[in-house]
Amino acid sequence: SFMREYHALSGLRHPRIIEVYDYGVDGDAPYYTMELLHGHDLNELSPLPYREACSYLRDVASSLALLHDRRLLHRDVSPRNVRRTSNGRCKLIDFGAVMSFLNIYWKLQADERKYDAEHDAARQAKKREGGR
Repeated sequence: SFMREYHALSGLRHPRIIEVYDYGVDGDAPYYTMELLHGHDLNELSPLPYREACSYLRDVASSLALLHDRRLLHRDVSPRNVRRTSNGRCKLIDFGAVMSFLNIYWKLQADERKYDAEHDAARQAKKREGGR
């Protein structure tokens, strides 16, 4: 959701992560304002010379290190979500899929419980049918 994305981004201050400024709702439509970035995403720039690609990867790794320190996962790191700015450095953008480590843990636990319940139901049905 827009609000989750805004709150995840609003607490982050890093030169390689896009900045957000404000959140609001206009009628029923939520929005947030963010830094305007000029440049191209890495998808548009591919293929890249080796040294240039390594420089951009260092920028991305730096931004991901901050996210992970804050116990957040981007979950959609891709060339289209990395923008080379006019100063030749890259910024990570599009935090719509961001999730905290804790939320991921609880989601995995719920998925595991669902799998266990489905597996147990299938095993019980097989026993009733006389199978092993």
